[in-house]
Amino acid sequence: MMDIRKFWIFQFCLVVVLLTSCSREADVSQKPEENPINLLNRDDAIEFILDRIDLVEDEAVQVRFLPRMLSPNSIVDEAFSGDRRIAENYEWFALIDRKPGALANHPFEYVYLNYETQDVIVRQQDDYPVLSGEPVWNTFEEYCDSSDLVYSAGGEETRLSAWVFKGEREAEIFPSLHPFGYQDPAGVDDACEHGKRRFALLLHNRETGISGEIVNENLLAMKTVLQASSYEVVSSIVDYESEERVYSINLGSEDGRGFSQIRNFVGKHGDNNDCCEEILVYFSGDVGVEQSRNGPKAYIETEFAYRGETMERATGGRIYSEDLVNLLKGLKTCHLNIVFDCNHAAGLAEDLLELRNVETIVASSQLGEYAYSGIFEAAGNGSLLDPYGKEQGETGSEFTSGFAKGINDAVISPPVGDDALSAYQVVVVGTNAALKNDIAYLGGVSHPFTYTRSESPDCGCSVTSN
Repeated sequence: MMDIRKFWIFQFCLVVVLLTSCSREADVSQKPEENPINLLNRDDAIEFILDRIDLVEDEAVQVRFLPRMLSPNSIVDEAFSGDRRIAENYEWFALIDRKPGALANHPFEYVYLNYETQDVIVRQQDDYPVLSGEPVWNTFEEYCDSSDLVYSAGGEETRLSAWVFKGEREAEIFPSLHPFGYQDPAGVDDACEHGKRRFALLLHNRETGISGEIVNENLLAMKTVLQASSYEVVSSIVDYESEERVYSINLGSEDGRGFSQIRNFVGKHGDNNDCCEEILVYFSGDVGVEQSRNGPKAYIETEFAYRGETMERATGGRIYSEDLVNLLKGLKTCHLNIVFDCNHAAGLAEDLLELRNVETIVASSQLGEYAYSGIFEAAGNGSLLDPYGKEQGETGSEFTSGFAKGINDAVISPPVGDDALSAYQVVVVGTNAALKNDIAYLGGVSHPFTYTRSESPDCGCSVTSN
């Protein structure tokens, strides 16, 4: 009898334990959240997004979040691209800038958050966003100082970067890069009887949008200092009634006029009387990279259906280093000097090294690197100040602003005759100044490329190699 009673007591206790256990599990699963997410609230939406995207702490990544949701049928695309997305519902929009301040064509991510479903869509892009036909940020200054900034790896201040000053090895080789031009290029001293003439071609492929604003500032700075250095900056008339002239050549326009301008200039400077001309070619603009069988390949984007000087390519719209060779190889000068200030700049220089009349080439970044605007006033979260920042007069990009400053400082008064800087001297003075004032270079994120001719030129003129 005792055994039966114990048995039923045991069974009763077991049932109680099981029922208690089940009720606790139910309490956990049905327990309401202490702080339910309200994605109608912008602050909650920002926190929701930041918790779900990859933000590398040691990069200068920035996140901007629009103050209001996109309404249904809002169209978001990127500047100078047909890639677009139409909102189907009310959505929050965030922009992740993976390389803040880099010139056009650098990594962005467009993030869309559906407030009802909490779905997050991330799209890889290359340029600043346009909302229903209008830029989200009209100017670079507006973009930098926008209250839309909700995260910055460099701290709360937009003008600070997390870039770290060069490491020990780079600090050791840093002095060896100064000054550039310690060895003159072969053939720099001509024995030509014709007088020196100096020309500059200022090339670009962007003139509107945030990136176009930076490029235009670069072009103006170069035009100003080169004209003060007795250079004729090649220009064209844009309005025959007012005779308004533009002192740059646009390779990006869909009418292809820029290519005709270069060909016309080369055609006028292709005989032996032009051997002593000093010619500086400068480019700033939008440059991308594609994968080829031989590895990464840099290209200049153009809206013109350009298929190369020989018209052999099946598709158009891109200018490669070999195209620049074909465009410029007709110049007779022995003193051709080239400066690239753009992303992947050294990639545009590759084939130009074959031209014997090229004295120097300078590129503000290596292939796979980015050139930077003046967005950051300090690196290392404030430990390294920009030597030449906005307060000192910096405009445009880091490299070109320093380059132009160097030339401006070297030319105290308008020079005449042989007192004017040669194109080679312009490049040397400008490059050394850029290296001292480019916070992106000093911060260790860009590494300019330089080339100086080592063999006597074969440009059909009588020259004395030094």
